[in-house]
Amino acid sequence: METTFTSVKVVERANTALPGSPQTQSIAKITIESINLKVPHLTPNDDIKLQLLTRIKADESMMIPFRRWELHELPALTQGSTIEIWSVKTCSALDSPRYVIVFFQTKKADNLHEDVTLFDNANIKSIRLALNSDYYPQERMLLDFSRDQYADAHFNYTEFNKSYHNCQEKRSLVNFAEFKSRPMFVIDCSRRHLGLKSSTVDIKSRKNHNKKPQDLKK
Repeated sequence: METTFTSVKVVERANTALPGSPQTQSIAKITIESINLKVPHLTPNDDIKLQLLTRIKADESMMIPFRRWELHELPALTQGSTIEIWSVKTCSALDSPRYVIVFFQTKKADNLHEDVTLFDNANIKSIRLALNSDYYPQERMLLDFSRDQYADAHFNYTEFNKSYHNCQEKRSLVNFAEFKSRPMFVIDCSRRHLGLKSSTVDIKSRKNHNKKPQDLKK
């Protein structure tokens, strides 16, 4: 049974993170009296329970699948350059990501008057993820948001629900026109090469811009 991981690159929320929609400033006091952690419990039937007990007695290792989200932030893009290469992290092959979501924002951190759900396209021409020497997607995207040429990016976004939940419904919350002001770049590397399982993985993102970015945060 293969362990399932999910790694997502987004703007990380700090202790001073503000609500997602524009707000008016106010002062309030919140008192937390209790916190409850709800964990679902699964009860196997007799046949499965017998198989589990047999493996436990034999001291066999068991892989338990689960999903985990990680958040990473690049404070700012390199000024005066149309190419950005970011070494996100190095991890074991077991921890290599299955999906990566990238978005950009400009001057919206800790700003009550800005809607942080409106992302920036950052004049992106192509965005790829490198797991060691393997690239996802394999071919560069040729995007140009100024000419409404971002069909590939929107298609990857709409396919995420189908791949992640293993279903046939797309359930995209943002249509093609709205995607221009709320672009989320989804990279699907869930079908990665099996050879990655026996090595460490260097995770890097490579982005090409049609124009030089100005004061953009990823």
